[in-house]
Amino acid sequence: MTLGWFLLLLGIGTYVYKPPPLATHDGKDKFLDRIFFSLDMMLPIVKLDKRHYDEYAAKLSRGRRNWFYVQTTLGYVLASYLLAGLSGLAR
Repeated sequence: MTLGWFLLLLGIGTYVYKPPPLATHDGKDKFLDRIFFSLDMMLPIVKLDKRHYDEYAAKLSRGRRNWFYVQTTLGYVLASYLLAGLSGLAR
């Protein structure tokens, strides 16, 4: 169940994120960049690429930035459910 929610949030975040034109090497939208940006925003504590926070997130529109705040918060919630399930606290 947790994995399904995780993949759903990852898919929505991938769809929402549109990198700035200069963020990619040849100016084209790279699908894997979008996936890793979304994954980086959703994973609590783990930071995959510092540029995601310093450059890319600062250039997002207000609505997209707000979505990633929600996605980050839900990432913490999902991680806590995952840890509770693995430790046997949740059944």
